[in-house]
Amino acid sequence: MLQYIRTFIAVYQTLSFTDAAEKLFISQPSVSTHIKNLEQELKTELFIRGKKAIVQATEEADLFYPRAQKILLEWQQTQDFFRNSAEHNSLIVGASHFSALTILPKIIPEFSNLSVRMTFEMRNSSDLISKVSQGLFDFAFVEQPVLDSSLSVVPIAMDKLVLAGNGDYWLLREPGASTYEHLKRYFTQNELPQKSITITNTDMIIALLKQGFGKTIISKKLIDGTIPYTNLDSTFQRPVNLIYREPKSEFQQIILNIIQSLKFS
Repeated sequence: MLQYIRTFIAVYQTLSFTDAAEKLFISQPSVSTHIKNLEQELKTELFIRGKKAIVQATEEADLFYPRAQKILLEWQQTQDFFRNSAEHNSLIVGASHFSALTILPKIIPEFSNLSVRMTFEMRNSSDLISKVSQGLFDFAFVEQPVLDSSLSVVPIAMDKLVLAGNGDYWLLREPGASTYEHLKRYFTQNELPQKSITITNTDMIIALLKQGFGKTIISKKLIDGTIPYTNLDSTFQRPVNLIYREPKSEFQQIILNIIQSLKFS
């Protein structure tokens, strides 16, 4: 019925079945069928058909037109209401590569009993901070300093970094990734890399390390016994923080309470 009403409004405004069809991106026979079915439902004639699909609105059409507009407006408002209600119980959580592999697997099962639509995205820390600041993500887990005063920061854990792998090639993360800053600091204290490859995915770096190719600075938690590593001094560790933007909704506070109740080591 709503499609019939949309078609009626288009015909009333254009006084042409052909123009209405073009406006609605449907065929002219479909327009004719919609109007015929609507007239049968209302038990009245809405348009007087002329030549070349030109029509004339009847008095009944003049009376029905504002009602038709009101019906569509109320339907749109109803859709918006329920869409906003659904979004209220939606959750977008961002995580760095490290947090996606170590933190999210502990969190996601805790949300399984909630009536919530969940989306989890993996990005580098700088991008995540920007997304939360803009209100595009509800929460994010990052491993670099958060300078945005509009964001709240909750410490979750500390992560120890090591020098993993061997060989001539340095496997670098892209600017914006937490380990990128630690690599830069390492190079200022030691030698600059002669050979390097920038890789934007931690899993790929780990796969290369397991093949015995390259070296990098990476979380000790992400490497296994097949990858050789050297411990670094105590300055090569980073905080894992949960960030979010105030003010929180009641639903976001519930999610925050669940996250804070978990233990991360």
